Amino acid sequence: MVKQTGSISGVRELAREPVPMRQAGTVRPMAAAAVAVLVLVAGAGLYYAKFRPAAQETADDAASHPAPPPEAGPVLTGSKTVNELMNLAIGHIEQGNLDEAEKDLQAARAHAPQQPLVAYNTAILRVKQHRKDDALRELEASFAAGFSYFDQLDMDNDLDPLRDDPRFVALVAKYRKAPAK
Repeated sequence: MVKQTGSISGVRELAREPVPMRQAGTVRPMAAAAVAVLVLVAGAGLYYAKFRPAAQETADDAASHPAPPPEAGPVLTGSKTVNELMNLAIGHIEQGNLDEAEKDLQAARAHAPQQPLVAYNTAILRVKQHRKDDALRELEASFAAGFSYFDQLDMDNDLDPLRDDPRFVALVAKYRKAPAK
């Protein structure tokens, strides 16, 4: 029984009350029910994981969920992944070390030639090198490989030197997906 008092000494009184001992072999009914439910859920989950039917996609499902572009995964070059090489290249570009950025992006491309972000970051490098034609070719390669981050492309200040170029405008319009209705 819990006594409620308005003082701290009431808490001390609660601590002094003896705790009733349970008889050996008895389990509270609520605890037993909870354990039974857990066992049933776990068993059903294991059964489903083992015997569930194989998922089959229809052609319509496959068309409505296109495959994502290849990501810069754990492809290794020495001890660096493609992702790490791209991050290094971006850091070098930001610091103005364009030759180092070139080396990192070439190494990343060697291991992931169809990775859209490698081509995109190479396009940024080409803009910094004042090579607009090459930058546009790299952007097109990125878009053709599955680049889909057009909302971020719109905000990327590194591409500002290309924004007034009609070739850039046409290229982005060609690959940008129409907004969902």
